[in-house]
Parts: sequence; structure tokens; C-alpha cells
Amino acid sequence: MAPVMPQIATRRIPSAAPSSSSGLAEDEAALRLRLEDYNELTRSRKRGLLRIAADVCSEPMFELLAAASAIYFVLGKLGEALILAGSALTTSQILSIRLATNYFWVHPSIF
Repeated sequence: MAPVMPQIATRRIPSAAPSSSSGLAEDEAALRLRLEDYNELTRSRKRGLLRIAADVCSEPMFELLAAASAIYFVLGKLGEALILAGSALTTSQILSIRLATNYFWVHPSIF
């Protein structure tokens, strides 16, 4: 005997095609507004400093530079360790500013 699938409640939404060349009819537009709500993007909350720091520390480039800097420090090559640590700090500052201002001109890898 085949298992019985539960019935899922569905709602009928009018077709996407406008009813006339001038757009949706007024009753269709009102129905869609009730069913789907306004066509708006949700606004995200601003991130706190702690959240931004956690996001930056989980960035692969920061982790790579910090790990390489630690390795050079353990090996006794202080100059290279400081250069890589400076690069890690620069990378973290750039990303922190971008996250704090929500300015992304490239796709961020942390989302």
C-alpha cells in the first residue's frame, strides 16, 4: 500500500500576465497586495563592532595572513612576520570599513 501524502494548503494567485495592456486590474492589484504584501526590500540592522570583528576574523585572507605571520614569528624571521602581520591588519581594516558602511563593490565572501 502506498503512503498517503498529506494535503498542503495552497492559495491561488492570479496569473502574472496583465488583464489588459494598461496593467493589472484594480481588483487583481488589491488581491496581490493582500496576498503578497508590498514590493519592498527589508532593511537590515546595522552591525555592532563585535559582529564586524567576528566577520573579519573569519575572513580567509585574514586567517591566511595571520597564520603565515605566526609561522614566520615561530621560525624567528621577525621582519617577515611583521610584514605579514601588517598586511593582515590592513586587510582587516579595509574589510571593517566596508562592513561598517555597507559599501561592497565586489561580492563579499563572508555572506
